Amino acid sequence: MSKVALKLENVHKIYRVTKEISVHALRGVNLEVKEEEIIVLMGPSGSGKSTLLQIVGTLDKPTKGRVIIGGIDVTDWNEKRLAYVRREKIGFVFQFFNLLTNLTAEENVMFPLLLSGKYNDEEARKKARLILSIVGLPEDRWRNIPRKLSGGQQQMVAIARAVANNPTYILADEPTGNLDVDSSTRFLEVVSWLNYIAGQTMIIVTHNPEVSRIAHRVLYIRDGILYQKAPKRFINVKAVRRTGEEKRRKELYKRLLDVEISSLRRRYTIGLIDTEEFQERKEEIENQMEKVMEK
Repeated sequence: MSKVALKLENVHKIYRVTKEISVHALRGVNLEVKEEEIIVLMGPSGSGKSTLLQIVGTLDKPTKGRVIIGGIDVTDWNEKRLAYVRREKIGFVFQFFNLLTNLTAEENVMFPLLLSGKYNDEEARKKARLILSIVGLPEDRWRNIPRKLSGGQQQMVAIARAVANNPTYILADEPTGNLDVDSSTRFLEVVSWLNYIAGQTMIIVTHNPEVSRIAHRVLYIRDGILYQKAPKRFINVKAVRRTGEEKRRKELYKRLLDVEISSLRRRYTIGLIDTEEFQERKEEIENQMEKVMEK
């Protein structure tokens, strides 16, 4: 039976904006992740998924509750001890890559290897090149700085850097958010393969349902509450469309289109647009209005 790799117990996170205003980002989250498991955590923007990942990764501390990594409660550890955990045990992959802009792809992967003190320059370079090859970055890109790499290529470097020190855990925050379809597919293939080969425990937070294809388990979060199954308001779009909120949105959009048509007529009357442009845009607005008026 697989051991528990990561555990959160009744975790709350409250951000104090002012003395009077606070944001309750996480509400009593309980989570167990098994060794070698890929967990995909899905939720909309502002749901608390990134906050949860930061707490699991010891980048932030809970307001209440316990964080247990590898069977050890690290909740009250000081920053020096937590920094060691992050350096030795955890690999991070971010949506915006967070590569060091003045270092080449190869040097970005070498950096954590050299920082660990486990590798000399030659060893770090050899390992970096091998990992870059594994994740699929072409050799002629290894000496390019990040701004000379595509988004997909930068994410390859980010993955390579994350796994460079053989971490026990990989935490990825919206890793496909800035990638095209082909790059996203490659990312998922690489992550799945690395999990199979290296047995790393992975938590991936995303709003992209495609990412769930590689998951052993999919969890959902909304308003800081963790769900084992998607809550109805998370997935039942048709039901949402029948609510009063949908009626309100339609009325607002109708008013928006009224403004659009009024502006269009004014610009046509004073000669800012020609007849062809006026008719084309008018037809677009009318088509939208028909959809708004549908029951």
